[in-house]
Amino acid sequence: MVFFLRNKDKKTIVDCEYYIHEGEYLEIRSVIDIMNYSDFLLEHLDRKEEIIKRFYELQELRGWLWESFFMEKQNTSEYYDEVFDILFKLFSDTADEFGLYFVTD
Repeated sequence: MVFFLRNKDKKTIVDCEYYIHEGEYLEIRSVIDIMNYSDFLLEHLDRKEEIIKRFYELQELRGWLWESFFMEKQNTSEYYDEVFDILFKLFSDTADEFGLYFVTD
């Protein structure tokens, strides 16, 4: 599953891939497009602290998965739906909060 956050011009700001690696464990790859993110931030400087904090969290999703979510449990595919729901809510809430488009693929 891929989660995208896009701006009003439909340019991708965040591209986050969530998948089961080799059928065994969950993995996340989250990339922020620096050009589109920078344009978005410059257009919303009045909210810069909120934006920087939230997009830092989105960039660090892999660390959250391994260092927080699976801190005290084994990373297995049985948690796919639970992590999916968390990611879906995070991306949906971010889109709503900052006037972005949330797209999945």
